[in-house]
Amino acid sequence: MSEYQYYEFLAIDRPLTEDEMAELRALSTRAVITPVSFTNEYNWGDFKGDPEKLMQRYFDAHVYVANWMTPIFMVRLPMEALTQETAEAYDLFATKKQFQNELKKFMAGHLRRKALIKRLVKAGIWEEE
Repeated sequence: MSEYQYYEFLAIDRPLTEDEMAELRALSTRAVITPVSFTNEYNWGDFKGDPEKLMQRYFDAHVYVANWMTPIFMVRLPMEALTQETAEAYDLFATKKQFQNELKKFMAGHLRRKALIKRLVKAGIWEEE
């Protein structure tokens, strides 16, 4: 089976500068880079950048899709944009590490569910210890 990954980032609040676009070009020679976007698809290999860091530095929205059924959607918002109730409803985590720690707490009672753990490991969400 061939591999397919699609990455798209959008800058909504402000356009990227020429220097920022040059920094992004260093991550991929094939990406389509404009003052408001970075788009690339992979059929082999992997993206050299860290989507979380790119969101922090350059972009306001990100979509990732892979043929092994891994969808990711990120939106960068100021914390003030969310009410406490909304944040709690979505159980937001500031970092991937916080999410993984909460997932480990949840999974502690479910370690016998080997099929679930195999899917989480394959998706890169869970690390076998």
